[in-house]
Amino acid sequence: MNCAERLVEIFGSQAELARAFQLDRAVVHNWVKVGYVPARWAGEVERLTQGRISAVEVINEASAKNPVRVKSRPGDAPFGILSETDPMSQYTPAKRIYSFHPPQRTLMGPGPTEIHPRVLTTMSQPAIGYLDPVFVEMMEELKSLLRYVYQTKNPLTFPLSGPGSVGMEYCFVNMVVPGDKVIVCQNGVFGGRMLENAARCGGSPVVVEDKWGEPVDPQKLEDALKKNK
Repeated sequence: MNCAERLVEIFGSQAELARAFQLDRAVVHNWVKVGYVPARWAGEVERLTQGRISAVEVINEASAKNPVRVKSRPGDAPFGILSETDPMSQYTPAKRIYSFHPPQRTLMGPGPTEIHPRVLTTMSQPAIGYLDPVFVEMMEELKSLLRYVYQTKNPLTFPLSGPGSVGMEYCFVNMVVPGDKVIVCQNGVFGGRMLENAARCGGSPVVVEDKWGEPVDPQKLEDALKKNK
């Protein structure tokens, strides 16, 4: 019994399985039809079955049923056979280059973070232009939802992709005006970035500093807050 069939057995039916994974029933039907669950669902399968089907089982089965096929070539020739007189041979990598297949990881840092399989599935859909009427309509809906979340009527409320430092800078430029005192806890590189942001916005940074990698002393922070009310 493959993983797809075992999932149906665990949840009782394809309909219940689709409901548990918040998927269209046709997707689940296709899993059963092809005889495996795509590897990107491995983590979710293990979580929803409480370990009765492990992520490793899903990945191994998916890899066996749908292996990645690459063009055949000699093991010592990364891009086929190049003669020594070929002008491109001098740029050939020293080792054979394979297709990249990232392993399943549990991400526990500040970023990147785990991506839900539903999001990964959505990202595999066809791309459309940012001026496409369908995209514009979707963006307007998203902006209205963001305005609701932040309780504002500002028409310039919109999402912006970027690393955590972008979000940090947004906070500073929207909240700090020249002359404001800004208490910055610095015990690593991000504290340094906060310090730079506060200074660029014209604020007057008050630094609460501790050793890199060590927790900020709460008493130091409390003293700084009392002193700079």
